[in-house]
Amino acid sequence: MPARHRPVLALVAALLASVCSTQPAPPPARDHVATAAPVRGVYGHDSSYDPARPDTTGFAVMRQTGFGIVQTDAFRDGLDALRAAGLKGMVWLGAYDSRACRFEHDDAWVTQHVSAIAGHPAIYAYYIADEPHVGRCPRSPDQLRARTNLVHRVDRGSRTFTVIADWDPDLKAVPYSLWAGSGAVDIWGFDVYPCKRQPHHCDFQNIDQSRSAIERLGFSPYIALLQDFQDCYYGLPTTDELRAQFTHWQGSTMAGYLLFSWNYTSAVPGCAQYAVQLEQVPGNVQELACENTLPIGPRGAPDSCPPAQRAGRP
Repeated sequence: MPARHRPVLALVAALLASVCSTQPAPPPARDHVATAAPVRGVYGHDSSYDPARPDTTGFAVMRQTGFGIVQTDAFRDGLDALRAAGLKGMVWLGAYDSRACRFEHDDAWVTQHVSAIAGHPAIYAYYIADEPHVGRCPRSPDQLRARTNLVHRVDRGSRTFTVIADWDPDLKAVPYSLWAGSGAVDIWGFDVYPCKRQPHHCDFQNIDQSRSAIERLGFSPYIALLQDFQDCYYGLPTTDELRAQFTHWQGSTMAGYLLFSWNYTSAVPGCAQYAVQLEQVPGNVQELACENTLPIGPRGAPDSCPPAQRAGRP
């Protein structure tokens, strides 16, 4: 090659590299979630929690029970602790206020916090909203999609996550169809909690109906949220009822599950008295340890955990 052409070609290559580096980050491969190891996650923290080290403790027992994903905040020390423990995190980026129809944190906050942890190997996904109400906020799918795009730009190849409730109080209906095809997030979560407190009963048909609608509408990949908590309205499932939830999700196309919650305490006045720390319910913990060893998804085998050891309900 004549020497006179080399500087020109070098300049062209540099310009192309500069242009390519400023292009928006490509969307992550969503199919990878469905084919990766199943999600087995849990909310809350366990008895190893130390209030003096809030982002780095509280998951030792949950890890021993077989869970691999926990919720965490957008700080590097917490993610470092998860990585050291062999865990990954759903990184919480703040709530979506369905009364004001806006995010708790603005784009500048998200950019600052995601930039500080972008690419960390302990990040499973960014949790960008929890139960947004599309009935009151019809633009919420567009808002979540815009936030997803922002996260993708700041942390290339990352994924976003939200949870959609099985009932929208403003619509007075199941809201799934209004989210379908919106591209609002990369991974969908659906909480279907079947057990009520007073009188105690569990409606497992609700899981069957929700699962049918989720898969018919084409949500993929998706994660099911299972109930293991109680408050003024919801009742703690017995060990058998906990197993029944897994049974009703078995054989679905879900990418995994998240358990809510190891130690949920309601903030509603008068409801904190019903809070349960799961280590106080050893039968449920034993059931979870067994379920966390079983295959899930379309080819998952029927539940093969041993007969439940009944534990008294608090």
